[in-house]
Amino acid sequence: MTVQFTFSIRGGLASIAVAQQKGFFTDQNINVKFATGQGSLTVMSSIPDGQNVFVFGPNTAAAQAISNGVPIMSVATYQTATPIGIIARPGVQLTSVKDLEGKKLGLVTGDTFNRLWPSIAQKNNVDLSKVTVVNYTSAARTTAFINGDVDVVSVLLDNEGPLLQAQFPQSKLATLDAASMGFPLIGDGVTVRTSLLQNKPDLVKRFLAALQKGYDAAQTTPGLAVDSSLALWSDALPKKEIATEQIN
Repeated sequence: MTVQFTFSIRGGLASIAVAQQKGFFTDQNINVKFATGQGSLTVMSSIPDGQNVFVFGPNTAAAQAISNGVPIMSVATYQTATPIGIIARPGVQLTSVKDLEGKKLGLVTGDTFNRLWPSIAQKNNVDLSKVTVVNYTSAARTTAFINGDVDVVSVLLDNEGPLLQAQFPQSKLATLDAASMGFPLIGDGVTVRTSLLQNKPDLVKRFLAALQKGYDAAQTTPGLAVDSSLALWSDALPKKEIATEQIN
């Protein structure tokens, strides 16, 4: 079966790495392969029918896809508060969403924050005509921020946050999370095609049981999450110090 991620490999996937490295999927007679994606809503809207595909990604995207008529169902939630938000370059004031007026904001095409941005702006009385929004891919967004092409960017605060902070060790970068903007959203979970749940409920149960063991072990065994993630995805993750901060 395939575990389909909505974007690239990141620290927030550590419990899945633990489940794989510790053999918890194998214990459930499940052989897992991993696939990365190019956007949460794109992935959620294109889960193939008749295949053993488990999507791990934001339940907000799952909800939007369901509202658009996609026959999928979320079967688990692991983040009760999503860590999406925005981060500002050194010296850029960011104490409220209103501070974005007069600034250049970099967003990632297809991600959750991008879809929420008009609602966030409306709720916080932001004049959209005073905010210059530039859409990027995830990698291009990071480069633009480091190079100073934008003032503020949207990020996963537990993933890109530590990466960007490491680029400016002399400054503490200001951040705002979605909850402080009035959007306390649930985060990552597991979504499947409704037909898979109907036709193979035991497979879904066994997968979730294995993944739960990964979460439990990651939280109770110091260093296991970091070691498992780097053992499985060393080419995709940053150096150990930053990866550790992301995973923690």
